Amino acid sequence: MNYYLKVLQNYSTFNGRADRKEYWIFFSFNFIFSFGLTIIDRLVSFNNARYGLGFINIFFSIVVFIPSFAVGVRRMHDVGKSGWFLLIPIYNLILACSKSQKGINKYDTEPEMKLKALFLWVFSIIFTMGIAYYQRTTGPTYPLKKSVVINDIKIKCKLPRAYGGEGDAEIKVLVSDTAIKGFLKFKRFKSFDEWSEIPMDREGDHLIAKIPHQPPAGKVSYELYFIDKNVKYTLTETPVIIRFRGDVPAWVLIPHIIFMFGAMLFSTRTGLEALTKGKNTFKFTFITVIALFIGGSILGPVVQKYAFGAYWTGWPFGHDLTDNKTAVALIFWIIALIVMWRKKDNRFWAIFAAFMLLVVYLIPHSVLGSEIDYTKKTETVNLPLK
Repeated sequence: MNYYLKVLQNYSTFNGRADRKEYWIFFSFNFIFSFGLTIIDRLVSFNNARYGLGFINIFFSIVVFIPSFAVGVRRMHDVGKSGWFLLIPIYNLILACSKSQKGINKYDTEPEMKLKALFLWVFSIIFTMGIAYYQRTTGPTYPLKKSVVINDIKIKCKLPRAYGGEGDAEIKVLVSDTAIKGFLKFKRFKSFDEWSEIPMDREGDHLIAKIPHQPPAGKVSYELYFIDKNVKYTLTETPVIIRFRGDVPAWVLIPHIIFMFGAMLFSTRTGLEALTKGKNTFKFTFITVIALFIGGSILGPVVQKYAFGAYWTGWPFGHDLTDNKTAVALIFWIIALIVMWRKKDNRFWAIFAAFMLLVVYLIPHSVLGSEIDYTKKTETVNLPLK
């Protein structure tokens, strides 16, 4: 356990060495903790049934991401290799299992936890989590909270604005008064369709209706209202828009999220390192570019293909803002990397690139995202009543 705590104490120390025992004990404990947290997630219903991960486990993974990366770099140093070898698949595992290089090598330093570095990392993590939360909760696909008062009873619900996978999108509202009837109106978004209307079915204390499934990137406008004693109560003053997407497998979605979160984390940390004239600005710039490239330019299009049927719908093929803003951010970071490659003291572009990525992340997720415009199609189709 002391080895595990030692790695955590050297949270952001990329200098020095770590032998096999320190490295593998740390990862063994991480595996045990992750397994235990998965059980806890399931017990407290925090687990995501689709991907097998829960909130507590994801939070733990984020917390140990930096120390895991740092101890991996120090393990490479211990066998006489540069920390960049950690990025080479298979060979990095061979090096991690190799014996320590005997004697003193060029990576030998006295590992010290600097308060300044710790503060910058902690701030970067908290700041990045805040930005990620803001982006998700302000986007057009985040569930919309609505309420209406009927007979002095407040009826509240979260209306979905995104649906992935097969089957119809379910609308479920808690209405314990059996005298209250609910109705759902819907039609395809950006179409000349007429409104369809169906009554909501009662299951116990809930009123339930389903919006017919649409192809990936298809959208549906819908409204909900209730009738009690011939009085109409409207839950949605304006139509709610829900977008359908294909099912994205966990093997690509989870790495995509991790790399994009890592890109924002290292972008923030690089900007702070440049502002404080730290010696690791170029190193962090390189890591930011790699994370952003893998997450946004490799895994991102694959996620897009599964979700909406196309690898790229940004410029020049479309107006998807998610694709466009990722490309812009990557361009600025590549420029920063090239400039600093030539002159490592030129930190301006690292600061500017970090600022541009922050601007990109402040744009709510899925704004101007992929969609089907049915007004450009010749047929007019009313959605089937279900």
